[in-house]
Amino acid sequence: MFGPLAVGFYLLFGILGLPYFAGQTAGLSYLLGPTGGYLIGFLIAAIIISRWKEAHSYVKTFLVLLLANLVIYLLGVLHLSLWTGSFKKAVYLGMLPFIPGDLIKIFIALLVYKSFQKLNKKILSIVLLLFLVFSIKPSFALVGISIEGGVGAWQQNPEGWVKYKTNISATKVDLKDDLKFSKKTKPLGWFQIEHSIPLLPNLRAQYTPMKFSGSGKVTTSFTFGDITVNANNLIKSELKLDQWDITLYKNFSILKIGSTLRLIDFFAKVEDRTTGSKESKSATIPIPMLFLGAKISPHPFISLEAFGNWIGYSSNAYYDIVGKIDFHPPIIKNLFIGIGYRYQRIKIDDIEGLST
Repeated sequence: MFGPLAVGFYLLFGILGLPYFAGQTAGLSYLLGPTGGYLIGFLIAAIIISRWKEAHSYVKTFLVLLLANLVIYLLGVLHLSLWTGSFKKAVYLGMLPFIPGDLIKIFIALLVYKSFQKLNKKILSIVLLLFLVFSIKPSFALVGISIEGGVGAWQQNPEGWVKYKTNISATKVDLKDDLKFSKKTKPLGWFQIEHSIPLLPNLRAQYTPMKFSGSGKVTTSFTFGDITVNANNLIKSELKLDQWDITLYKNFSILKIGSTLRLIDFFAKVEDRTTGSKESKSATIPIPMLFLGAKISPHPFISLEAFGNWIGYSSNAYYDIVGKIDFHPPIIKNLFIGIGYRYQRIKIDDIEGLST
């Protein structure tokens, strides 16, 4: 998932004016120029690789990387042929000279990837945790753009209930007592672009994975979908609420006001291990929300920020509130470490049989 996001950000920043493209060029005109097809190919290739499940075979890994590279060639050459007037000439200019070098790069990427697979997982976990607490904030004053982004981790503590009914009436299923969910620590990633261009809103994007699983013996009977789990039966359960946010906002002094489109990838599953019956529900739910935030810097090395998203209609309500403190070490420019608290509340009243 992070591969396509990284390439997407690269293209977005280049279109907005950052000199990221070949020859330190930028702008939408470059994307529409002779080599624009290759840039689109980068994104498609990243999507292909991200959809590929991990394989331990060198041959399978090589074939996936080769396929991704061929997609880049295909889109690049097709677009270039519009400028050369000949597909054959575009192949000679935009593909054949690069094949030897690209094959070398594929073999290097293959060796690096397989080498990382052999690293001790505990060492990798320590390295990843060290990266999780840092964020980088580069500034591009020449083009009036400030880019801020980072990764982090937050402890998710599920509370409440979920209900899913189909043909029969369902009962509320408690997340902790019935489904045996417990606290989980998960990563999150985000970035934002602020600028001084009139009328054009600032942009913030964030990805928050949420996944819980549990197993054990239930103490009371409950119904979920088409199955009824009796007391003292053994169950295995799973709940996923992955969230993708795109926020457009404007700054008004210390305030930030705008709107967020949140896409929730929902999945819930209950398996009665005593009887062998199981039920699941999945849905992709787009949610438009109001966005409001504020940020102050009482000290050159400290900033305080709070922001939230909210929507409410009928008997449904959803809000997400974040408060955090960022520390800016004076010895390292454009780096900060943050700590904070986040709270979400979701109330859904019978949407496609689902209630929470």
